[in-house]
Amino acid sequence: KKSRGLSSLILNFMAQFVKPLEHAYPFIKHSDKWFFIFNGILDALGEEKGTARLQELLIELRERQKHFHLQDYLQKYLREIDEKGFTPKNLYFAEKRFKRWSELNAGADFSAQLFTLNELYETYRLTELENRYPGTRIRYFLDTIFSDSQPEVRQKLTEILRSVRQNNLTYEDRLKLFSEVRNKFKLSEREEFFLSRLSYPHLQPEASAGWLSAHGSGIQQNDVVVTLEDYDGAHYHVRKPISPKEISRLHKIFLEANLPVVFKPEHRYLIAVSERGFVIGGLFYRILDERTVHIEKIVVTGKYRRKGISEGLMREFFSRMQDGKFRYVTTGFFRPEYFYRFGFKIERKYAGLVKDLEERG
Repeated sequence: KKSRGLSSLILNFMAQFVKPLEHAYPFIKHSDKWFFIFNGILDALGEEKGTARLQELLIELRERQKHFHLQDYLQKYLREIDEKGFTPKNLYFAEKRFKRWSELNAGADFSAQLFTLNELYETYRLTELENRYPGTRIRYFLDTIFSDSQPEVRQKLTEILRSVRQNNLTYEDRLKLFSEVRNKFKLSEREEFFLSRLSYPHLQPEASAGWLSAHGSGIQQNDVVVTLEDYDGAHYHVRKPISPKEISRLHKIFLEANLPVVFKPEHRYLIAVSERGFVIGGLFYRILDERTVHIEKIVVTGKYRRKGISEGLMREFFSRMQDGKFRYVTTGFFRPEYFYRFGFKIERKYAGLVKDLEERG
């Protein structure tokens, strides 16, 4: 049957294809059939163009004063697109699979839930959607783990998702927004656990990590603190400095190691802290461009050397840079044997040494 206009096309498609198919195969009946049809339009035309066509469809239906149920559903669908963005089929089925698993394993602990979340994220290749649909990971967590959270928390995460979709936010910008969630609301233990994993995707289910909040230079600073174990079985913590005093202590450790360094405003830091709260090492770096960071130097105080602490610092640094979507880490040609152990190498286009974070090593 020939269709005149988008509304006629969609209604004919429903009547002449979907309905007969459901009649022939009752097991495929689905209450969200309109969702799949609208999603198919956006998938084919792209989110912006597809949304524009659906808005035209809504106007057309209103002018004809027919199919009021469809109008209501379409209006709700467009509102959700505006708030959260388009739901690609990979994301839809990953969320659906996780919810099904959760129903069957209602008593699963946090680690098991995170393991399943991450496994489905990889299985459905959701990482590949991030470039085309920014905020895919936030949407994934919002529709699964945080689906039954406090309304205020969900609203704040939805606002963050909208900001990520509409603006080209840096990794640091996102971390600040996630920190606001933690600072503004009293979160449950479960919400704390998964918010840290949403903020820092590299954190594994078994990783010992927690939030740290402090005021430094009059500014609220937040970071995740990762607890690691040295070769002797003693714990130490890796995090950003939270005060000028800690940065000063790191500078002193460099001087004590006969490594004269100059800290500049553009430098950023990652430090290792003992169980008693003393700075025992760290590194400092700067961002060269959206894909590359440069490590200046790394140091561990004498008493704590040869215990694997510098290795822990480096691994955590690499993980955080990957979370920030950086691909390359460069450094000078100082102590090259040390950096070779982490996969750094010489390449003609780079001064010093470079490591590709997408390569193993």
